[in-house]
Amino acid sequence: MQLVVVLRHLRYSDDPPLSYRQAVAAFREAGFVGGEQRVRKAWGSLMSHEESEA
Repeated sequence: MQLVVVLRHLRYSDDPPLSYRQAVAAFREAGFVGGEQRVRKAWGSLMSHEESEA
């Protein structure tokens, strides 16, 4: 869950919101670590949550 919070923060730290690749690059540059599959799963959860709110 914390991974989703970090990705959400990074996604909306710019306008327009960052894409997956941009958010992951920012995630790595900020010193965060996580396996690619775990990050992708968290991103998918974030996107699903955003779509259900729309």
